[in-house]
Amino acid sequence: MRSLTAKLKQKTSKTSNLNYVPYLIDILNHSFTNSSLSHVHFPSDISQTNSLIASYVRRGDPVSALTLFHSLRRRAHSDVVADAYTFTSILRASSLLRVSGQFGTQVHAQMLKTGADSGTVAKTALLDMYSKCGSLDEATKVFDEMRHRDVVAWNALLSCFLRCDRPVEAFGVLREMGRENVELSEFTLCSALKSCALL
Repeated sequence: MRSLTAKLKQKTSKTSNLNYVPYLIDILNHSFTNSSLSHVHFPSDISQTNSLIASYVRRGDPVSALTLFHSLRRRAHSDVVADAYTFTSILRASSLLRVSGQFGTQVHAQMLKTGADSGTVAKTALLDMYSKCGSLDEATKVFDEMRHRDVVAWNALLSCFLRCDRPVEAFGVLREMGRENVELSEFTLCSALKSCALL
């Protein structure tokens, strides 16, 4: 029997990214058999798992990251449980795949269920994912729920409006950053120039 990773990689090489949303949803819903995951090496603690998932994402292999995540979920009875860092990488993996928001919404639901959605890093990853999926309302809702907003979170919101061709709202974000005394980064300044170009 071919491995899950091999099946997904073959599927991704032959189809557009949107065509394998059902495979990603199957991963989240545990619909693959235990034998299809028997090849997955499972690290002994969550920090090792997070490092491995993040390295898959960094090297552009979101399918392997999602496969390992599925393996982690199937082993819920073990001491290794997904945390905010795990979900942050998984959200980045789904962004790499450029799939619809349905998958990201399911990941968000799992984050809420486990309490892994409360930190600034996790919220910023959620905001970015919703932004890349074109879900402006969800992205702004996540931003509004943030207790602490660093420059990265503000930049993610700024990018969200720019991705959705909303330069006026992007300028509103820049004004609000000034009111909140947020120190601007190079990314912020580049985004301000993009806003000008879209007007």
